[in-house]
Amino acid sequence: NQIERKGIMTLVRYHIEYSSLSNDEKQSLIEKLESISYTGFSVCPDFCSGEFYLTSEEELKSIDFPEGCHLKRI
Repeated sequence: NQIERKGIMTLVRYHIEYSSLSNDEKQSLIEKLESISYTGFSVCPDFCSGEFYLTSEEELKSIDFPEGCHLKRI
């Protein structure tokens, strides 16, 4: 949900776990999230998950998440 009032924008925070993906799949996913996320993609210290922010849930529709990813809205 994007709410704009007096120049204020709400960002939606997501956490994704992708440990079951191959290295190529991980890299492709991270590159896609880097390009679409409002603040880029932050890999967590476990190197098997990360967080990103979008301006709306609509942006999720443009991402083809590989099978085995676990996405959670925070």
